[in-house]
Amino acid sequence: MIQKQISFDIRIFIFVVSFLLFYQFIGCALSIFDISFTSLITISAVASILGSFILIRNKGGKIVLSNKQLLLTIFLIGTATFLFILRLNWGIFDFICPTGILGITQQISIGKFPAAYLSFPEITMNYHQGFLFISGTISYVLGVQPAIALKMAFIFSFILIAIGLVCLFLFHQNKFYLWPLILFILISSISPANFIDLGVFNYVNVFEYLISNSWPLGLLGIILILFIISNNPEINRYYYPFLLISLSMSTANATVFSVLVMTLGVMICWNTKKFFTDKSFVAPALYFFSLALIYIIPKYLPTAFLIGENYDAVQTKFKWVEFEFIQYLKFSGKYFLLINPLTFIGLFVALRNLKARASQVEIFISFLLIISFSLPMVIYLPNIQAWDNIHKFAILDIFLSILVVGLYLKSDNKYQKFIISGIIFCAICSVPADLDLFLQRTSTDFTHLVVPNDLTKPVINYLNDVKEKKTIFGFKSDYDQKCNENGFSYISQYTGFNFSNGYFPEVFLLSQKVENRYQESKDWWVSNKSFSNRIKSLKSGDFILLKNEDRSEFITKLHTTNIEFLPTQLIAFENFSLFKSRE
Repeated sequence: MIQKQISFDIRIFIFVVSFLLFYQFIGCALSIFDISFTSLITISAVASILGSFILIRNKGGKIVLSNKQLLLTIFLIGTATFLFILRLNWGIFDFICPTGILGITQQISIGKFPAAYLSFPEITMNYHQGFLFISGTISYVLGVQPAIALKMAFIFSFILIAIGLVCLFLFHQNKFYLWPLILFILISSISPANFIDLGVFNYVNVFEYLISNSWPLGLLGIILILFIISNNPEINRYYYPFLLISLSMSTANATVFSVLVMTLGVMICWNTKKFFTDKSFVAPALYFFSLALIYIIPKYLPTAFLIGENYDAVQTKFKWVEFEFIQYLKFSGKYFLLINPLTFIGLFVALRNLKARASQVEIFISFLLIISFSLPMVIYLPNIQAWDNIHKFAILDIFLSILVVGLYLKSDNKYQKFIISGIIFCAICSVPADLDLFLQRTSTDFTHLVVPNDLTKPVINYLNDVKEKKTIFGFKSDYDQKCNENGFSYISQYTGFNFSNGYFPEVFLLSQKVENRYQESKDWWVSNKSFSNRIKSLKSGDFILLKNEDRSEFITKLHTTNIEFLPTQLIAFENFSLFKSRE
Protein backbone atom coordinates (compact mmCIF):
# COMPACT_ATOMS: atom_id res chain seq x y z
CA MET A 1 0.00 0.00 0.00
CA ILE A 2 1.43 3.36 -1.01
CA GLN A 3 1.34 5.93 1.80
CA LYS A 4 -0.08 9.35 1.04
CA GLN A 5 2.62 12.02 0.99
CA ILE A 6 2.42 15.66 2.03
CA SER A 7 4.81 18.30 0.75
CA PHE A 8 5.87 21.65 2.22
CA ASP A 9 7.73 24.53 0.62
CA ILE A 10 10.78 25.54 2.70
CA ARG A 11 10.30 29.15 1.61
CA ILE A 12 7.58 29.47 4.25
CA PHE A 13 10.11 28.72 6.99
CA ILE A 14 12.72 30.99 5.36
CA PHE A 15 10.21 33.86 5.17
CA VAL A 16 9.06 33.64 8.81
CA VAL A 17 12.55 33.32 10.29
CA SER A 18 14.11 35.99 8.07
CA PHE A 19 11.26 38.35 8.98
CA LEU A 20 12.04 37.95 12.70
CA LEU A 21 15.78 38.44 12.18
CA PHE A 22 15.41 41.44 9.87
CA TYR A 23 12.69 43.02 12.03
CA GLN A 24 14.76 43.04 15.20
CA PHE A 25 17.87 44.29 13.41
CA ILE A 26 16.13 47.06 11.44
CA GLY A 27 14.34 48.15 14.63
CA CYS A 28 17.65 48.41 16.48
CA ALA A 29 19.25 50.27 13.58
CA LEU A 30 16.40 52.79 13.30
CA SER A 31 16.30 53.33 17.06
CA ILE A 32 19.36 55.59 16.87
CA PHE A 33 17.16 58.14 15.07
CA ASP A 34 14.52 60.27 16.74
CA ILE A 35 11.30 58.66 15.49
CA SER A 36 8.20 57.52 17.35
CA PHE A 37 7.95 53.93 18.49
CA THR A 38 4.85 53.31 16.35
CA SER A 39 6.72 54.53 13.28
CA LEU A 40 9.75 52.45 14.29
CA ILE A 41 7.87 49.15 14.46
CA THR A 42 5.81 49.93 11.34
CA ILE A 43 8.83 50.75 9.16
CA SER A 44 10.75 47.75 10.57
CA ALA A 45 7.87 45.40 9.80
CA VAL A 46 7.33 46.65 6.24
CA ALA A 47 11.05 46.61 5.42
CA SER A 48 11.40 43.11 6.90
CA ILE A 49 8.51 41.79 4.82
CA LEU A 50 10.10 43.20 1.66
CA GLY A 51 13.52 41.81 2.62
CA SER A 52 12.06 38.38 3.32
CA PHE A 53 10.27 38.31 -0.05
CA ILE A 54 13.56 39.15 -1.77
CA LEU A 55 15.21 36.31 0.11
CA ILE A 56 12.70 33.72 -1.14
CA ARG A 57 12.39 34.98 -4.71
CA ASN A 58 14.74 32.26 -5.97
CA LYS A 59 13.65 28.71 -6.60
CA GLY A 60 11.98 26.98 -3.69
CA GLY A 61 12.48 23.52 -2.29
CA LYS A 62 9.95 20.91 -1.32
CA ILE A 63 9.98 18.73 1.77
CA VAL A 64 7.99 15.53 1.38
CA LEU A 65 6.65 13.50 4.31
CA SER A 66 4.44 10.47 4.54
CA ASN A 67 1.47 10.60 6.92
CA LYS A 68 3.41 8.42 9.36
CA GLN A 69 6.44 10.71 9.26
CA LEU A 70 4.25 13.77 9.70
CA LEU A 71 2.47 12.36 12.76
CA LEU A 72 5.78 11.26 14.31
CA THR A 73 7.30 14.69 13.68
CA ILE A 74 4.31 16.55 15.14
CA PHE A 75 4.38 14.31 18.22
CA LEU A 76 8.10 14.86 18.78
CA ILE A 77 7.91 18.64 18.28
CA GLY A 78 4.86 18.81 20.58
CA THR A 79 6.60 16.80 23.31
CA ALA A 80 9.77 18.89 23.01
CA THR A 81 7.74 22.12 23.23
CA PHE A 82 5.93 20.90 26.34
CA LEU A 83 9.25 20.10 28.03
CA PHE A 84 10.55 23.51 27.00
CA ILE A 85 7.53 25.24 28.56
CA LEU A 86 8.23 23.42 31.82
CA ARG A 87 11.83 24.62 31.66
CA LEU A 88 10.72 28.20 31.04
CA ASN A 89 9.25 28.35 34.51
CA TRP A 90 12.60 28.10 36.24
CA GLY A 91 13.63 31.76 36.64
CA ILE A 92 14.37 32.72 33.04
CA PHE A 93 18.08 33.45 32.55
CA ASP A 94 18.74 37.05 33.61
CA PHE A 95 15.00 37.61 34.07
CA ILE A 96 15.53 40.00 36.97
CA CYS A 97 19.34 39.88 37.24
CA PRO A 98 21.96 40.72 36.29
CA THR A 99 20.74 42.26 33.03
CA GLY A 100 17.06 42.39 33.93
CA ILE A 101 15.46 41.33 30.66
CA LEU A 102 12.02 41.89 32.20
CA GLY A 103 12.92 45.52 32.93
CA ILE A 104 14.24 45.99 29.40
CA THR A 105 11.06 44.51 27.90
CA GLN A 106 8.98 46.72 30.20
CA GLN A 107 10.71 49.78 28.77
CA ILE A 108 10.09 48.64 25.19
CA SER A 109 6.44 47.77 25.94
CA ILE A 110 5.75 51.43 26.75
CA GLY A 111 7.56 52.65 23.64
CA LYS A 112 11.05 53.34 25.01
CA PHE A 113 13.65 51.90 22.66
CA PRO A 114 16.53 51.30 22.70
CA ALA A 115 16.38 50.26 26.32
CA ALA A 116 18.66 51.79 28.94
CA TYR A 117 20.13 50.62 32.22
CA LEU A 118 17.44 50.99 34.88
CA SER A 119 19.93 52.45 37.35
CA PHE A 120 21.49 54.76 34.76
CA PRO A 121 18.67 55.63 32.33
CA GLU A 122 20.86 58.01 30.35
CA ILE A 123 23.05 55.10 29.17
CA THR A 124 21.82 52.87 26.33
CA MET A 125 22.47 49.23 27.15
CA ASN A 126 25.31 47.74 25.12
CA TYR A 127 23.36 44.52 24.96
CA HIS A 128 21.76 42.21 22.40
CA GLN A 129 18.33 43.85 22.47
CA GLY A 130 16.91 42.17 19.35
CA PHE A 131 14.91 39.40 20.98
CA LEU A 132 13.63 41.81 23.62
CA PHE A 133 12.56 44.24 20.88
CA ILE A 134 10.39 41.46 19.43
CA SER A 135 9.01 40.64 22.91
CA GLY A 136 8.39 44.31 23.69
CA THR A 137 6.56 44.74 20.38
CA ILE A 138 4.27 41.81 21.25
CA SER A 139 3.51 43.46 24.60
CA TYR A 140 3.00 46.88 22.97
CA VAL A 141 0.73 45.67 20.14
CA LEU A 142 -1.27 42.98 21.97
CA GLY A 143 -1.40 44.74 25.34
CA VAL A 144 -0.16 41.68 27.27
CA GLN A 145 2.21 41.80 30.23
CA PRO A 146 5.89 41.98 29.22
CA ALA A 147 6.58 38.75 31.12
CA ILE A 148 3.89 36.93 29.12
CA ALA A 149 5.15 38.49 25.88
CA LEU A 150 8.63 37.15 26.68
CA LYS A 151 7.27 33.65 27.16
CA MET A 152 5.27 33.86 23.93
CA ALA A 153 8.44 34.87 22.03
CA PHE A 154 10.48 32.09 23.66
CA ILE A 155 7.93 29.38 22.87
CA PHE A 156 7.35 30.52 19.26
CA SER A 157 11.11 30.68 18.67
CA PHE A 158 11.57 27.18 20.08
CA ILE A 159 8.86 25.76 17.82
CA LEU A 160 10.58 27.38 14.82
CA ILE A 161 13.94 25.87 15.84
CA ALA A 162 12.38 22.43 16.30
CA ILE A 163 10.64 22.63 12.90
CA GLY A 164 13.80 24.00 11.28
CA LEU A 165 16.00 21.17 12.55
CA VAL A 166 13.62 18.48 11.27
CA CYS A 167 12.93 20.20 7.94
CA LEU A 168 16.60 20.86 7.24
CA PHE A 169 17.43 17.17 7.47
CA LEU A 170 14.33 16.19 5.50
CA PHE A 171 15.36 18.65 2.80
CA HIS A 172 18.71 16.85 2.58
CA GLN A 173 16.84 13.51 2.45
CA ASN A 174 18.53 12.35 5.60
CA LYS A 175 17.11 9.16 7.09
CA PHE A 176 18.23 10.40 10.53
CA TYR A 177 15.94 13.43 10.23
CA LEU A 178 14.60 13.11 13.82
CA TRP A 179 18.02 12.76 15.44
CA PRO A 180 18.95 16.46 15.53
CA LEU A 181 15.89 17.40 17.58
CA ILE A 182 16.32 14.46 19.96
CA LEU A 183 20.03 15.17 20.47
CA PHE A 184 19.30 18.88 20.73
CA ILE A 185 17.23 18.15 23.86
CA LEU A 186 19.41 15.44 25.39
CA ILE A 187 23.07 16.28 24.78
CA SER A 188 24.66 18.16 27.70
CA SER A 189 28.23 18.76 28.76
CA ILE A 190 29.75 16.00 30.85
CA SER A 191 30.89 17.85 33.97
CA PRO A 192 29.02 16.28 36.90
CA ALA A 193 27.69 18.42 39.73
CA ASN A 194 30.17 19.34 42.46
CA PHE A 195 33.12 17.94 40.49
CA ILE A 196 34.92 21.18 39.72
CA ASP A 197 33.71 24.77 39.84
CA LEU A 198 33.11 25.90 36.26
CA GLY A 199 31.06 28.97 37.17
CA VAL A 200 27.29 29.37 37.66
CA PHE A 201 26.32 25.94 36.30
CA ASN A 202 28.68 23.01 36.05
CA TYR A 203 27.11 21.85 32.83
CA VAL A 204 25.36 23.39 29.85
CA ASN A 205 22.58 22.16 27.60
CA VAL A 206 21.54 23.74 24.29
CA PHE A 207 17.88 23.10 25.05
CA GLU A 208 18.23 24.92 28.38
CA TYR A 209 20.16 27.87 26.96
CA LEU A 210 17.23 28.79 24.71
CA ILE A 211 15.76 30.60 27.72
CA SER A 212 18.67 33.02 27.55
CA ASN A 213 17.18 35.67 25.32
CA SER A 214 19.94 35.94 22.70
CA TRP A 215 20.13 32.25 21.84
CA PRO A 216 16.79 31.50 20.11
CA LEU A 217 17.56 34.02 17.34
CA GLY A 218 21.21 32.91 17.26
CA LEU A 219 20.34 29.30 16.49
CA LEU A 220 17.57 30.33 14.07
CA GLY A 221 20.12 32.44 12.20
CA ILE A 222 22.42 29.43 11.73
CA ILE A 223 19.57 27.18 10.57
CA LEU A 224 18.38 29.87 8.15
CA ILE A 225 21.84 30.23 6.59
CA LEU A 226 21.97 26.45 6.11
CA PHE A 227 18.66 26.59 4.24
CA ILE A 228 19.87 29.51 2.11
CA ILE A 229 23.09 27.68 1.15
CA SER A 230 21.18 24.43 0.53
CA ASN A 231 18.96 26.29 -1.93
CA ASN A 232 21.86 28.18 -3.58
CA PRO A 233 24.99 25.99 -3.64
CA GLU A 234 27.17 28.62 -5.38
CA ILE A 235 28.73 31.18 -3.03
CA ASN A 236 28.03 34.01 -5.46
CA ARG A 237 24.33 33.24 -5.06
CA TYR A 238 24.17 32.97 -1.26
CA TYR A 239 26.91 35.36 -0.10
CA TYR A 240 24.83 38.52 0.32
CA PRO A 241 21.88 36.79 2.04
CA PHE A 242 24.51 35.14 4.28
CA LEU A 243 25.97 38.59 4.96
CA LEU A 244 22.59 40.13 5.84
CA ILE A 245 21.68 37.31 8.19
CA SER A 246 25.11 37.56 9.84
CA LEU A 247 24.65 41.32 10.27
CA SER A 248 21.25 40.74 11.90
CA MET A 249 23.01 38.56 14.49
CA SER A 250 24.87 41.61 15.84
CA THR A 251 21.75 42.81 17.67
CA ALA A 252 20.67 39.27 18.56
CA ASN A 253 23.66 37.21 19.70
CA ALA A 254 27.22 38.52 19.99
CA THR A 255 28.83 35.05 20.09
CA VAL A 256 27.10 33.77 16.96
CA PHE A 257 27.74 37.08 15.17
CA SER A 258 31.47 36.95 15.90
CA VAL A 259 31.83 33.37 14.69
CA LEU A 260 29.74 34.02 11.56
CA VAL A 261 31.82 37.05 10.56
CA MET A 262 35.03 35.02 10.82
CA THR A 263 33.43 32.12 8.93
CA LEU A 264 32.36 34.49 6.17
CA GLY A 265 35.97 35.60 5.70
CA VAL A 266 37.22 32.01 5.66
CA MET A 267 34.54 30.99 3.15
CA ILE A 268 35.62 33.79 0.80
CA CYS A 269 39.21 32.55 0.94
CA TRP A 270 38.14 28.92 0.59
CA ASN A 271 36.20 29.75 -2.59
CA THR A 272 38.85 32.07 -4.05
CA LYS A 273 39.17 30.10 -7.29
CA LYS A 274 35.48 30.58 -8.02
CA PHE A 275 35.92 34.34 -7.73
CA PHE A 276 38.76 34.47 -10.23
CA THR A 277 37.09 32.60 -13.06
CA ASP A 278 36.76 35.93 -14.90
CA LYS A 279 40.29 36.93 -13.81
CA SER A 280 38.90 39.94 -11.99
CA PHE A 281 39.59 41.18 -8.47
CA VAL A 282 36.23 42.98 -8.27
CA ALA A 283 34.14 40.19 -6.74
CA PRO A 284 36.44 39.26 -3.83
CA ALA A 285 37.23 42.95 -3.22
CA LEU A 286 33.51 43.74 -2.91
CA TYR A 287 32.99 40.76 -0.61
CA PHE A 288 35.81 41.72 1.73
CA PHE A 289 34.59 45.34 1.72
CA SER A 290 31.07 44.23 2.69
CA LEU A 291 32.59 42.00 5.36
CA ALA A 292 34.40 45.02 6.81
CA LEU A 293 31.10 46.92 6.89
CA ILE A 294 29.31 44.29 8.96
CA TYR A 295 32.23 44.44 11.40
CA ILE A 296 31.95 48.24 11.71
CA ILE A 297 28.17 48.86 11.67
CA PRO A 298 27.31 47.12 15.00
CA LYS A 299 29.64 49.46 16.88
CA TYR A 300 27.08 52.24 16.39
CA LEU A 301 23.91 50.27 17.20
CA PRO A 302 22.55 49.06 20.57
CA THR A 303 24.64 45.88 20.54
CA ALA A 304 27.28 44.30 22.74
CA PHE A 305 29.85 46.05 20.51
CA LEU A 306 28.52 49.58 21.06
CA ILE A 307 31.31 52.16 21.40
CA GLY A 308 31.24 55.47 23.30
CA GLU A 309 32.49 57.25 26.38
CA ASN A 310 30.50 54.94 28.64
CA TYR A 311 32.09 51.75 27.33
CA ASP A 312 35.46 50.08 27.24
CA ALA A 313 36.62 48.32 24.09
CA VAL A 314 36.96 44.54 24.16
CA GLN A 315 40.53 43.58 24.98
CA THR A 316 41.75 40.73 22.84
CA LYS A 317 44.90 38.79 23.70
CA PHE A 318 46.37 35.41 22.83
CA LYS A 319 45.94 32.81 25.54
CA TRP A 320 49.35 31.22 25.14
CA VAL A 321 50.95 34.63 25.69
CA GLU A 322 48.89 35.52 28.78
CA PHE A 323 48.63 32.05 30.35
CA GLU A 324 51.37 29.87 31.76
CA PHE A 325 51.51 26.36 30.33
CA ILE A 326 49.96 24.68 33.40
CA GLN A 327 47.32 27.41 33.62
CA TYR A 328 46.47 26.90 29.96
CA LEU A 329 46.13 23.15 30.46
CA LYS A 330 43.75 23.74 33.40
CA PHE A 331 41.66 26.09 31.30
CA SER A 332 41.54 23.55 28.45
CA GLY A 333 40.46 20.87 30.89
CA LYS A 334 37.56 23.02 32.11
CA TYR A 335 36.55 23.81 28.54
CA PHE A 336 36.63 20.13 27.55
CA LEU A 337 34.42 19.30 30.54
CA LEU A 338 31.89 21.88 29.38
CA ILE A 339 31.67 20.45 25.87
CA ASN A 340 30.16 17.04 25.28
CA PRO A 341 32.38 14.34 23.66
CA LEU A 342 30.09 14.74 20.64
CA THR A 343 32.04 17.93 19.89
CA PHE A 344 35.19 15.90 19.23
CA ILE A 345 33.25 13.58 16.90
CA GLY A 346 31.97 16.73 15.18
CA LEU A 347 35.52 18.07 14.79
CA PHE A 348 36.64 14.74 13.29
CA VAL A 349 33.78 14.93 10.76
CA ALA A 350 34.47 18.63 10.07
CA LEU A 351 38.10 17.93 9.17
CA ARG A 352 37.02 15.06 6.88
CA ASN A 353 34.56 17.42 5.16
CA LEU A 354 37.32 19.92 4.45
CA LYS A 355 39.69 17.23 3.21
CA ALA A 356 37.06 15.78 0.90
CA ARG A 357 35.92 19.27 -0.21
CA ALA A 358 32.31 18.39 0.55
CA SER A 359 29.24 20.46 -0.36
CA GLN A 360 29.05 24.17 0.51
CA VAL A 361 26.62 23.41 3.35
CA GLU A 362 29.00 20.90 4.93
CA ILE A 363 32.02 23.18 4.37
CA PHE A 364 30.24 26.11 6.00
CA ILE A 365 29.05 24.19 9.06
CA SER A 366 32.50 22.56 9.42
CA PHE A 367 34.33 25.90 9.41
CA LEU A 368 31.75 27.31 11.82
CA LEU A 369 32.39 24.47 14.30
CA ILE A 370 36.17 24.65 14.00
CA ILE A 371 36.19 28.42 14.56
CA SER A 372 33.70 28.23 17.44
CA PHE A 373 35.74 25.50 19.15
CA SER A 374 39.09 27.19 18.58
CA LEU A 375 38.21 30.77 19.51
CA PRO A 376 38.17 30.39 23.33
CA MET A 377 41.21 28.11 23.08
CA VAL A 378 43.21 30.84 21.33
CA ILE A 379 41.73 34.22 22.30
CA TYR A 380 41.68 35.67 25.81
CA LEU A 381 39.24 38.50 26.66
CA PRO A 382 40.47 39.84 30.01
CA ASN A 383 37.64 42.35 30.52
CA ILE A 384 34.84 39.84 29.90
CA GLN A 385 34.03 37.18 32.47
CA ALA A 386 35.78 33.96 31.48
CA TRP A 387 33.08 31.52 32.68
CA ASP A 388 30.47 33.38 30.63
CA ASN A 389 32.47 33.04 27.45
CA ILE A 390 33.41 29.40 27.64
CA HIS A 391 29.82 28.47 28.50
CA LYS A 392 28.54 30.27 25.41
CA PHE A 393 31.11 28.70 23.08
CA ALA A 394 30.46 25.29 24.63
CA ILE A 395 26.77 25.70 23.77
CA LEU A 396 27.60 26.65 20.19
CA ASP A 397 30.08 23.76 19.89
CA ILE A 398 27.47 21.20 21.00
CA PHE A 399 24.76 22.58 18.69
CA LEU A 400 27.05 22.73 15.64
CA SER A 401 28.37 19.22 16.34
CA ILE A 402 24.81 17.87 16.24
CA LEU A 403 24.36 19.43 12.79
CA VAL A 404 27.79 18.45 11.44
CA VAL A 405 27.49 14.82 12.51
CA GLY A 406 23.85 14.49 11.44
CA LEU A 407 24.47 15.85 7.94
CA TYR A 408 27.52 13.63 7.52
CA LEU A 409 25.62 10.43 8.34
CA LYS A 410 23.39 10.70 5.29
CA SER A 411 26.13 9.90 2.79
CA ASP A 412 29.08 8.36 4.61
CA ASN A 413 29.02 4.62 5.35
CA LYS A 414 32.64 4.02 6.29
CA TYR A 415 32.35 5.51 9.77
CA GLN A 416 28.59 5.27 10.23
CA LYS A 417 28.58 2.52 12.89
CA PHE A 418 31.46 4.16 14.73
CA ILE A 419 29.73 7.56 14.75
CA ILE A 420 26.33 6.17 15.80
CA SER A 421 27.99 4.26 18.64
CA GLY A 422 29.77 7.46 19.66
CA ILE A 423 26.51 9.41 19.65
CA ILE A 424 24.87 6.83 21.92
CA PHE A 425 27.89 7.03 24.26
CA CYS A 426 27.61 10.84 24.29
CA ALA A 427 23.90 10.63 25.16
CA ILE A 428 24.73 8.28 28.05
CA CYS A 429 27.37 10.75 29.30
CA SER A 430 24.67 13.42 29.34
CA VAL A 431 22.30 11.46 31.60
CA PRO A 432 23.46 12.93 34.98
CA ALA A 433 23.15 16.50 33.68
CA ASP A 434 19.81 15.81 31.99
CA LEU A 435 18.37 14.27 35.15
CA ASP A 436 19.40 17.34 37.13
CA LEU A 437 17.95 19.59 34.44
CA PHE A 438 14.55 17.92 34.29
CA LEU A 439 14.24 17.09 38.01
CA GLN A 440 15.76 20.16 39.64
CA ARG A 441 15.65 22.98 37.09
CA THR A 442 12.11 22.70 35.73
CA SER A 443 8.80 23.67 37.28
CA THR A 444 5.10 23.05 36.70
CA ASP A 445 4.33 26.47 38.17
CA PHE A 446 3.38 28.09 34.88
CA THR A 447 2.94 31.54 36.46
CA HIS A 448 6.37 31.68 38.08
CA LEU A 449 8.04 34.97 37.16
CA VAL A 450 5.05 35.96 35.03
CA VAL A 451 3.11 37.56 37.86
CA PRO A 452 4.83 39.07 40.93
CA ASN A 453 4.74 37.23 44.24
CA ASP A 454 2.24 38.02 47.00
CA LEU A 455 4.77 40.07 48.94
CA THR A 456 5.45 42.57 46.16
CA LYS A 457 2.23 42.34 44.11
CA PRO A 458 0.29 45.23 45.77
CA VAL A 459 3.05 47.82 45.30
CA ILE A 460 3.79 46.57 41.77
CA ASN A 461 0.12 46.76 40.77
CA TYR A 462 -0.07 50.32 42.08
CA LEU A 463 3.08 51.44 40.22
CA ASN A 464 1.96 49.75 37.01
CA ASP A 465 -1.12 52.00 37.01
CA VAL A 466 1.05 55.14 37.17
CA LYS A 467 1.02 56.52 33.63
CA GLU A 468 4.25 58.52 33.66
CA LYS A 469 7.18 56.30 34.61
CA LYS A 470 9.84 58.28 36.43
CA THR A 471 12.30 57.14 39.13
CA ILE A 472 12.07 55.06 42.28
CA PHE A 473 14.57 55.86 45.04
CA GLY A 474 15.16 52.92 47.33
CA PHE A 475 15.68 53.84 50.97
CA LYS A 476 18.70 51.81 52.07
CA SER A 477 20.78 49.90 49.59
CA ASP A 478 19.22 47.09 47.59
CA TYR A 479 22.63 45.83 46.51
CA ASP A 480 22.47 42.64 48.56
CA GLN A 481 19.00 41.89 47.21
CA LYS A 482 19.94 42.25 43.57
CA CYS A 483 18.48 38.92 42.50
CA ASN A 484 15.89 38.60 45.26
CA GLU A 485 12.26 38.32 44.24
CA ASN A 486 11.37 40.41 47.31
CA GLY A 487 13.87 43.17 46.55
CA PHE A 488 13.49 46.73 45.33
CA SER A 489 15.18 45.99 42.00
CA TYR A 490 12.63 43.23 41.37
CA ILE A 491 9.79 45.72 41.88
CA SER A 492 11.49 48.12 39.47
CA GLN A 493 11.82 45.41 36.80
CA TYR A 494 8.08 44.69 36.86
CA THR A 495 6.97 48.32 36.81
CA GLY A 496 9.29 49.85 34.22
CA PHE A 497 10.49 52.56 36.60
CA ASN A 498 14.13 53.61 36.68
CA PHE A 499 15.58 52.58 40.02
CA SER A 500 18.26 54.61 41.76
CA ASN A 501 20.46 52.77 44.22
CA GLY A 502 19.61 49.42 42.66
CA TYR A 503 21.64 46.56 41.28
CA PHE A 504 23.75 47.59 38.32
CA PRO A 505 25.48 45.01 36.08
CA GLU A 506 29.20 45.67 35.89
CA VAL A 507 30.03 43.08 33.23
CA PHE A 508 29.03 44.84 30.01
CA LEU A 509 32.29 46.60 29.14
CA LEU A 510 31.22 49.69 31.00
CA SER A 511 33.91 52.29 31.52
CA GLN A 512 35.67 52.55 34.85
CA LYS A 513 34.14 56.00 35.26
CA VAL A 514 30.59 54.59 35.06
CA GLU A 515 31.40 51.71 37.40
CA ASN A 516 32.92 54.12 39.93
CA ARG A 517 29.74 56.20 39.83
CA TYR A 518 27.78 53.10 40.70
CA GLN A 519 30.13 52.02 43.47
CA GLU A 520 30.05 55.48 45.00
CA SER A 521 26.26 55.65 44.87
CA LYS A 522 25.51 52.32 46.53
CA ASP A 523 25.29 54.00 49.94
CA TRP A 524 23.21 57.01 48.97
CA TRP A 525 21.20 56.91 52.17
CA VAL A 526 23.91 56.09 54.71
CA SER A 527 25.03 59.55 55.81
CA ASN A 528 22.86 62.59 56.49
CA LYS A 529 24.72 64.43 53.76
CA SER A 530 24.01 61.83 51.06
CA PHE A 531 20.45 61.52 52.36
CA SER A 532 20.01 65.29 52.01
CA ASN A 533 21.38 65.21 48.47
CA ARG A 534 18.91 62.49 47.52
CA ILE A 535 15.96 64.42 48.93
CA LYS A 536 17.04 67.56 47.05
CA SER A 537 17.40 65.63 43.79
CA LEU A 538 13.83 64.33 43.80
CA LYS A 539 11.71 65.48 40.89
CA SER A 540 7.98 65.75 40.60
CA GLY A 541 6.42 62.29 40.35
CA ASP A 542 9.41 60.40 41.75
CA PHE A 543 8.85 57.82 44.48
CA ILE A 544 10.80 56.76 47.55
CA LEU A 545 10.35 53.04 48.19
CA LEU A 546 11.02 51.52 51.60
CA LYS A 547 10.10 48.56 53.70
CA ASN A 548 7.49 49.26 56.36
CA GLU A 549 9.92 48.44 59.17
CA ASP A 550 12.15 51.27 57.93
CA ARG A 551 9.42 53.90 57.77
CA SER A 552 10.02 55.44 61.20
CA GLU A 553 13.78 55.57 60.54
CA PHE A 554 13.14 57.36 57.25
CA ILE A 555 10.89 59.97 58.89
CA THR A 556 13.38 60.53 61.75
CA LYS A 557 16.21 60.95 59.27
CA LEU A 558 14.07 63.31 57.23
CA HIS A 559 13.46 65.56 60.23
CA THR A 560 17.19 65.81 61.00
CA THR A 561 17.97 67.21 57.55
CA ASN A 562 15.91 70.38 58.10
CA ILE A 563 14.86 70.12 54.45
CA GLU A 564 11.29 70.94 53.62
CA PHE A 565 9.93 67.77 52.12
CA LEU A 566 6.23 67.63 51.50
CA PRO A 567 5.31 64.36 49.88
CA THR A 568 2.07 64.47 47.97
CA GLN A 569 1.04 61.32 49.72
CA LEU A 570 2.19 58.29 51.65
CA ILE A 571 0.94 55.06 50.08
CA ALA A 572 1.20 52.18 52.51
CA PHE A 573 0.95 48.50 51.64
CA GLU A 574 1.28 45.39 53.78
CA ASN A 575 5.05 45.14 53.36
CA PHE A 576 6.17 48.34 51.60
CA SER A 577 5.56 52.06 51.68
CA LEU A 578 5.82 54.68 48.94
CA PHE A 579 6.45 58.38 49.43
CA LYS A 580 5.53 60.29 46.30
CA SER A 581 7.43 63.50 45.67
CA ARG A 582 5.47 66.76 45.70
CA GLU A 583 4.09 68.10 42.46
